[in-house]
Amino acid sequence: MKKKVLILAYFFPPCNLPASQRAYGWAKFLHKFGYYPVIVTRNWDVPITCQRDVTKSSGTEPIIQKFDEYEVHYIPYKAGIRDSLVVSGNFYMFRKMLTFLELLLQNFFIIFNPYKHLYKYSTTLFRYKSFDFIIITGNPFALFAFGKRLSKLFKAPFFADYRDDWNTDEIKSKPKGVEKFIQFIESFSERRWIRHSIGITSVSEHYTKKIAEFVNKKGYTIYNGFIPEDIIDDSFELDKNFSIVYNGSLYKSQNICMFLDGFKLFINSNPQIKAKLLFPGLKYDPIQAERVSIQMKGYEHAIEILDRIPRKQVIEMQKKSHALLMISHTNAKGVLSSKLFEYIGIKKPIILCPGDKDEIDAIMRTLDYTYICNSAEEVAKSLEDLYKESNSNLLKFNDTNSRNSYSREIQTKKLAQIFDSLL
Repeated sequence: MKKKVLILAYFFPPCNLPASQRAYGWAKFLHKFGYYPVIVTRNWDVPITCQRDVTKSSGTEPIIQKFDEYEVHYIPYKAGIRDSLVVSGNFYMFRKMLTFLELLLQNFFIIFNPYKHLYKYSTTLFRYKSFDFIIITGNPFALFAFGKRLSKLFKAPFFADYRDDWNTDEIKSKPKGVEKFIQFIESFSERRWIRHSIGITSVSEHYTKKIAEFVNKKGYTIYNGFIPEDIIDDSFELDKNFSIVYNGSLYKSQNICMFLDGFKLFINSNPQIKAKLLFPGLKYDPIQAERVSIQMKGYEHAIEILDRIPRKQVIEMQKKSHALLMISHTNAKGVLSSKLFEYIGIKKPIILCPGDKDEIDAIMRTLDYTYICNSAEEVAKSLEDLYKESNSNLLKFNDTNSRNSYSREIQTKKLAQIFDSLL
């Protein structure tokens, strides 16, 4: 008989943000390893095309979808006063004050937690369903408070999963003033809530190690991975243009300028090649979209910056491309975004620029046709080599076993083995 596991995950399909894929992979494959997952998430009927869409109300009644492998409970999301003001764009200082109060008070009182509807629904669910344990996946990290409460209330062990690190974050700027005070309070809350867990997981060895040390819990690394049937399909034609795709978000800490300089060198040296650099989803962050546009001034014909588009379309775009672009974070280790594993599954050449001299470099070296570039000149040379090979049908991938080890099914199997040992 399968063990029942309650998974609290704020992000879950049909949400089109990358965060939704981690819990979805577990839902899809845990049944193969002796577990039946029940996912509690918020309603995602509102399409996410910009950052404000996440704060809009969605759904009016709980929706329950049952499958052979798992079931999902979609809970209505009611926008609060602060969320409504975010959508309207009005009363900036009042919004800031409400945000401060919410961030502070949610550490002490459940009523101020913006995700309390998930907790209330879960307590009701526990009263007529028996669960062997609980997984809370963050962010939002305020969900970890529910793990502690549910575990104590129903005597079920809880496991904390970090898609990102929280108070050990090395990418964000050092907080000052009010932000520093909030971080002090949240650091206390993180340790207090996670103390009641039976362990933590995260997405890279570096993240797992530093989080485990911070909260004083045993840590395990579970990569994000890819779902083969979602993305592996050889029935496609390459773009007529020599195209490179960078999918999703871009952050201030990512040195995209090095690659863009190399891409311009490649274009200048090879005017006969029609090259195109595609950024699906980058318009979601206008600041980063502008950063790329400014850097590529004069080369507008060679780039295309797009809004968020359906996942299926993004995957098709990547399949038709000649290469996929990965940008590491400056002065940060262990930042393994989910796009890396999607790239691996799509089985295309991958360009990493710059390298991280750590875990991403190590993963890339296990695969065929990966290029680690640490200068604009190396980018231009790699693009020239790649163009010649891809247009001469010389690309032959012989690393199937290495790639398969990064599938979500294999990563979920590792997760199940961890649960087996702890339970």
